[in-house]
This record gives sequence, structure tokens and C-alpha cells, in this order.
Amino acid sequence: MPTVTDTVKQRVREGASLAVGVGVLGYQAARTRAEEAQTLVGTSFKDVRATAEQGARRAWEQIEVIGNEVRERVEPVITRVSDRVEPLIGDFAVRVEPLVDRVQARAQALARRAPAPTEIKKVDTKSNA
Repeated sequence: MPTVTDTVKQRVREGASLAVGVGVLGYQAARTRAEEAQTLVGTSFKDVRATAEQGARRAWEQIEVIGNEVRERVEPVITRVSDRVEPLIGDFAVRVEPLVDRVQARAQALARRAPAPTEIKKVDTKSNA
């Protein structure tokens, strides 16, 4: 017949074995959950990335459409402005060139009448003081 000590030892061994078994089962369950979570995160990341790439493609397509619309609207305006400004610039050049020629001729005439550098007299500033 087993003694009380033997029974206690047996129960402690069974308890220890049970604790180790529960620990192993808990570890396996945690590992399975971690793998599932990792798969879920990986899948979620791929989904998020695909969604972001798709959104970026859509945005780029919209930018291209808007850019084309702006170009179609602005080019005729630029043409109209250019058609109006170019004749004004030509007319301005025609009117200003003779004026520039006269100013240059006048400057040259004044330069010819100015005394040569050797003819300029020094002014004595000390005697006036």
C-alpha cells in the first residue's frame, strides 16, 4: 500500500507533467496565433499597398486629364495674346529706333564739342576757402 509520501510525490509528478503539457499546448497555440497574425498582417500590408498603388495610378490619370484640359484652354489664350502683342512690339520698335538713333547722334555731337581731357583746367579748391 502506498504511503502518504509516495502519494504526494506521485501527485506532484502528475501536476508537474500536467503543467508542462499545458505549457506546451499554450506555446503551440500562441505560435499558431502568431503565424496567423503574421499572415494576416502580410496580407493586410499587400492589400494596403495594392490599394495605395491603385489610388496613385488614379490620381496620376486625373492629373494628366486636368493637365490636358488646362493646356487646351490656355494655348488659345496664349495665341490670342501673342497675336495682339507681337504687332505692338513691332510698332514700338519702329517708333523707338529713330528716337534711339537721334539720341545717339546727339550724344556723339556733344562728345565732339566737349573739350579734350588735356584742355580741362584744374580748379584750385584751396584758394577759394
